Amino acid sequence: MVGFDNQKGLIINIALVLVSTLIMFGVSECAFRKILFSDNPAFEELRDPALYAKYIPHRNQDFLSDDYWKLNYLFRRNGFNVTKPDSLLGWTGFFHHNSYQHYDMKAVKDKKVVLIYGDSFTMCVDSTLCFQEILNADEAFSENHYMLNYGVGGYGTDQISILMALSRI
Repeated sequence: MVGFDNQKGLIINIALVLVSTLIMFGVSECAFRKILFSDNPAFEELRDPALYAKYIPHRNQDFLSDDYWKLNYLFRRNGFNVTKPDSLLGWTGFFHHNSYQHYDMKAVKDKKVVLIYGDSFTMCVDSTLCFQEILNADEAFSENHYMLNYGVGGYGTDQISILMALSRI
């Protein structure tokens, strides 16, 4: 009988340790989520999506996984870090989301405007020369023309078509 009581006590102790450990992990997880998704500036560095998502190094530009962009959306509470996204198209590119006027419109002056529309490939990345930078730097092209880039990362064909209709100059 004494051996059975010792075994029963051992099983109860093991069960208590397991339950306590599970409760501790649950409380820790809740606390960590509360910290991550709070607006407290003290924890801003913990809200960097690159800390939790795989990134793919490349010689010209580092590519970020889908997990990065999902976390970016959750941590920053908006898609492209736009404080007031367009109600029709969502996030915006290099143009005002109400008037659809391009930010570089003042540089056009009296030149003929050339517009380019598309998704993230058209929008380009910071580490390379983009379409508009190449053409606007070309003397032959820029003598009479000026290119405005209306590409927006993440846009689909439907959003690109709507943007083309709304931003006609």
